[in-house]
Amino acid sequence: MAKIVVFGSRGNIGGHLVETLYPQMGQELRLISSSQEGVSDLSARYPNADTRYGDLSSPESIQAAIKDAERVFVMYPDFEFDEEASTLAMIQAVRDTPTIKQVVRLLGVVSLVEEDDIPLSFRQQPAMPCWVHFRGRQLWRQSGLPVTFINPWSWYMQSLPWLAARGVVEQDTFCLPFSHTLPYIDTRDISEVAAKVLTEPVEKYVNEELALTGHEDDCFSFEELAEQFSEHLEREISYSGSISLFEQLLGEGAAPLLKYIGWEQSIVKEYRAHTDTVERLLGRQPRRFADWLRQTREQFAPLMVEAG
Repeated sequence: MAKIVVFGSRGNIGGHLVETLYPQMGQELRLISSSQEGVSDLSARYPNADTRYGDLSSPESIQAAIKDAERVFVMYPDFEFDEEASTLAMIQAVRDTPTIKQVVRLLGVVSLVEEDDIPLSFRQQPAMPCWVHFRGRQLWRQSGLPVTFINPWSWYMQSLPWLAARGVVEQDTFCLPFSHTLPYIDTRDISEVAAKVLTEPVEKYVNEELALTGHEDDCFSFEELAEQFSEHLEREISYSGSISLFEQLLGEGAAPLLKYIGWEQSIVKEYRAHTDTVERLLGRQPRRFADWLRQTREQFAPLMVEAG
């Protein structure tokens, strides 16, 4: 019987979570992917695990994925589907699965944000992450089911290639409008905290919310991020807050991000929060931004133009 079900087993967080758990728990893991390609890849990489296709937008698929399991880790991709409906389906599936002892739900709710801060337009589909995470926490708390929230009060370092790599690669420009100061966290630290929670006795963390940040010195404005890129990539990277350039670089994906980041800046212009959760649970300091950037510098290497 699979003891732990991991949704999103190929993502930045779910993927490293599986890597962390598999050496000790191979046959006790059930790995869920939303694509058949993902199922094939996971089956090849983790042959002793129970690997399955799962669709978080389908109540039937959720029910099948968690059948007979004891613990569930779940997170959602932003902007992709009706997360509230999926959360309600997951809650019902857990109610109908008596073996479940704990759900570990990844959030992204900044401590400063109250419900009234979130515009009504952000609650309509496709809903903004600030609302779906806030609402998801409400629904799980109201359910009375055994849940643990892992809540990074931080932006993910691993999101920066997606957000900014093209400008850095093609124009030596870090382009991200609506600059404000935020903490940054390595998603591997989030994964390892989740692994700790999922392998400790259930009663230790059930009904708790674990707020995470990265290292206390890794809080940056967008201008300061450009300075970090310049230092650790060893070439001059300028900052641009141009909305038109951001739209040009990201294409169709720019619109919801601009809406979200602009709102976030209006709420938290300077957010230098720090928690000791990573150090307390893992017995070490969080991974540093500079180390992550040096390790991933190839993703930001300048575009080589062939001579004519």
